[in-house]
Amino acid sequence: TLPKQKAPQAGGDAIPFGQVRHIVSTRCTPCHASEPYQPGYPITAPPKGFVLETPEQIKDQASKIYEQAVKTRVMPFGNMTKMTAEERELLGRWIEQQG
Repeated sequence: TLPKQKAPQAGGDAIPFGQVRHIVSTRCTPCHASEPYQPGYPITAPPKGFVLETPEQIKDQASKIYEQAVKTRVMPFGNMTKMTAEERELLGRWIEQQG
């Protein structure tokens, strides 16, 4: 489930989707593609069928992204794509803004 909507913070500008898409494309999509391409991780299908290639897929799966990458931080697996704390925080803020 999505986190509860928080009151806007002073200076809490809306997160542009382009920033979110860049993070997801760089840190998540190498494994979560219809044809995964993460070097050193020999998989032939996206884990759990979870594909994050299009804006619609990213938006539709926002609650799962939040749970796995922001809240529990279990993804990316072993942090093999080196997602930063700042990227996780930005993803979380964007997801919260989606309501």
